[in-house]
Amino acid sequence: MSSGALQVPLIPESSERPIPTEHDDDNLWDRLRADFSLDHATEQKLVQTHRTWFLNNPDYIEKVFSRAEPYLYYIAEEIKARDLPMEFVLIPVIESMYDPHARSHAGATGLWQLMAVTAKHYKIVQNSMYDGRRSVQESTDAALNHLAYLATVYDNDWHLVLAAYNVGHGRINKEIAKNKAAGRGTSFWDLNNLPKETLNYVPKLIALADVVKHYERHDMELPVVPDEPQVAVVDIDVEDYLDITIAADLADVEPETLLEMNPGFTQTIIANNTDTLLIPHDKVEIFETALANYVPVKKATYSYVVQAGDSLNQISKTHGASVAMIQQYNNLSSNNLQIGQKLKIPRGA
Repeated sequence: MSSGALQVPLIPESSERPIPTEHDDDNLWDRLRADFSLDHATEQKLVQTHRTWFLNNPDYIEKVFSRAEPYLYYIAEEIKARDLPMEFVLIPVIESMYDPHARSHAGATGLWQLMAVTAKHYKIVQNSMYDGRRSVQESTDAALNHLAYLATVYDNDWHLVLAAYNVGHGRINKEIAKNKAAGRGTSFWDLNNLPKETLNYVPKLIALADVVKHYERHDMELPVVPDEPQVAVVDIDVEDYLDITIAADLADVEPETLLEMNPGFTQTIIANNTDTLLIPHDKVEIFETALANYVPVKKATYSYVVQAGDSLNQISKTHGASVAMIQQYNNLSSNNLQIGQKLKIPRGA
């Protein structure tokens, strides 16, 4: 969402499964595109330019839409709950190519390319063990809440909302004020002094929306995605040590699957970082039942008083406990320590 948001490169042809050509009444994409409501401004030259690029690069659409598939239903439902335009399901395509690990040169991170300051405003946890900007559920919640806020600022002028999401509403307001003072128009298309990226951002998104909306007219193919949830957000209440590998066992899935669905974790420890997890939808009942019966193995601890010159890395090496575990047992959100601070060190870690 920053001026450093990722560009849309061409993705080389891959060996991933091809997009099916048949369609049926249960295809999620058919429902979503039927709900598209924005003015796609196809008379605008930049929209035409970007639309031509998408039409000439079907491999890009295949790759990114395949990556989006597990999260598409969830994100669409969150958009619907806020009464936002359904075209917003395409924002992560433009921002990150639907890659939750994406990071721009300016530091914007995750599907929605949130900057640290924006994430902090929406109370997203960011520490050495967890970056909620990469969490699908947390970043989606923050990004859509921010877009809903911008809608109130610009009275549902969605082109301005999208531009402000990209460059910040301060810059948009400045350009609107300059145009008003000069007697010029104040629509997005009148704001000619915006950064080049922003001038292309809105046309790029609505051009892709037009391709999706009228894919048959454009002789394109869309993937068949079941119109049903593939993932679910589940609440977790963990008072002691729990990591992704244990959670995966409780959910009866591979640890790699759970890590892929929960990319906010920079280490495998869960507790004290988030109170939710993304779980395959068909495993929710299994996981919740197993979690309710789960008895964490609580390690015995001994106390250590922080000395001058100590660091978490040094204490970790000296006492044979990982930095993550020391942070976990002491509810630390950073590596900062104070002289005289008492730490619990787990035995046999």
